[in-house]
Amino acid sequence: MEFSQSVVFDRGHNSCIDNLIKTAKLAKDKDVSIVCVGNNDYCETEGYDRQHISLSRESVDAIKEIAKHSKKTVVVVYAGSAIDMSDWIDLVDAVVWAGYGGEFVNVALAKILVGKVNPSGKLTETFPLKLEDVMAMNSYRDVERLVYEEKLNVGYRYFNSAKVPVLFPFGYGLSYSKFKYSNLEITGSGYDYTVTFDVENLSDVDGKEVAELYVRQLNPLVERPNKELKAFNKVFVKAHKKEKVTLHLDKRSFAYYSVEEKAWKVDNDDFEIQICQSAEDTRLSHTITIK
Repeated sequence: MEFSQSVVFDRGHNSCIDNLIKTAKLAKDKDVSIVCVGNNDYCETEGYDRQHISLSRESVDAIKEIAKHSKKTVVVVYAGSAIDMSDWIDLVDAVVWAGYGGEFVNVALAKILVGKVNPSGKLTETFPLKLEDVMAMNSYRDVERLVYEEKLNVGYRYFNSAKVPVLFPFGYGLSYSKFKYSNLEITGSGYDYTVTFDVENLSDVDGKEVAELYVRQLNPLVERPNKELKAFNKVFVKAHKKEKVTLHLDKRSFAYYSVEEKAWKVDNDDFEIQICQSAEDTRLSHTITIK
């Protein structure tokens, strides 16, 4: 298999165009084109808030032009937080989120791209479809202050509670393996419960899966997010094998902080236990009653 590669500079309009033309011609004759893009230190740095979540215009143009000519296109994104990909994601075959992985990030990346390592990471934040979908964007702000209106609905809690569509939900991540969840069992009483379930690897590739447990109070007496992450575990599952995952819940898993009582409190109510692959992908669920 042959790969095409390029470096796209943001230092001048003409150099970007020249480089892009050469790369697009090269991409025609290769099996796969890998386009590496990302944010620089002008966009993401300490003591400064990002003003947008888009890539540079040069980077977006490079993705589109190379995807137009390449047989297959893989985009690698180096960035510290969410990126708006809506303008180009449907034009490419794969996206790899590299984040800021340090000086050996490309060694790890190369092993993943050629299949020597099976990726198993999950996103630690929600990727919105556009910046305007983020709750904080609609809050009052000026040069000195920003009104904090999210309350408990920070991150995935807001998007899930408000049913706002997203590009990638919190906890999302793919690998070269395909996993199936089954046999959910919940045992315990009072506030202490043990949750067990099976994760089966349906593929020919050994892999790791991050299983996520969310709790949802069905009839809350106070404002609460629709669901909250309470436990998770990464489990290694060999090809065509099955592993049992065990997670534990306690009082804090069901509680909210009562301002009136100045203490953590659990209401007598029904609580749905959800086993998920991401905040928006529930695979197993069961309801328990706390009295």
